[in-house]
Amino acid sequence: STSFFNDDFFKIWAGKKIDKKVPFVIYQHGGLYGQSKFSFPEYHEIKVSNYYLTWGWSKNKQTKVKPIGYIKKTIKRNKVLKDKILLVIHNAPRYTITIDSYPGGSQWIYYFEDILTFIERLPERIIKRLVVKLYPYDYGWDVEKRLKDRFPHLKISPKNITFDEHLKNTSLIICGWNSTTFLEGMVSNIPTLAFWNKKYFPLRISAQKEYKLLNKVNIFHNSPIDAAKHLIIIEDKIDLWWEKIDVVNAKNKFLLQYAMINDIPKMLTKFISSHINKH
Repeated sequence: STSFFNDDFFKIWAGKKIDKKVPFVIYQHGGLYGQSKFSFPEYHEIKVSNYYLTWGWSKNKQTKVKPIGYIKKTIKRNKVLKDKILLVIHNAPRYTITIDSYPGGSQWIYYFEDILTFIERLPERIIKRLVVKLYPYDYGWDVEKRLKDRFPHLKISPKNITFDEHLKNTSLIICGWNSTTFLEGMVSNIPTLAFWNKKYFPLRISAQKEYKLLNKVNIFHNSPIDAAKHLIIIEDKIDLWWEKIDVVNAKNKFLLQYAMINDIPKMLTKFISSHINKH
């Protein structure tokens, strides 16, 4: 689910196997897949594989695309520790390397301005609870310095604390980028708030209905200002909001499509028996 993308030694090994007619199966390795209006990586991965296994979505007329389920582990949250609010900062190379439904190259600046706007709209009492988790790669944007220049007292997470460790001890996760992070919070049933500009994160028609439901229950917002307003409303009752019936229903309907909880070993065994053994 990742080596075909970023491991050249694996690619050479896999290529030799494919030359011998061994079926090539790719498992979806992150978020945005199945949601974005356009995605060259998704197009290519489906094209070059014999079968493409997803976290829940499928494609009309694409019989090789098989919904199996969310393959990553879920995180159990420590509900006793409820003070921390985690803001996850995403990043992208300074120069466009792929064509996808997210900010490319210098468009990242617009995304980052939304992040700054979101923080600016929060009262000091919430900013004190905020912990920022930076992306592993800075790509020359000097993200930490930009944040500290604007908000000198903002808490930045140490690099040695993993995202999973943060999830265990956070009351709310905030995402400003349509990515795996957004799904990881919700699938672990950790209160999740998201916002981004649809101009830079356009969705395919099949995903718009679920996002409208998320917007209706205030999980997803079309602007950083709206997201900040909602956080101020729920700051002392985050779990009560997250456990409301309409919020739970919207979240579960969304996850059924894009991060479906399943018995993965059982589903893979069934898939191999039905499709791979004939090869």
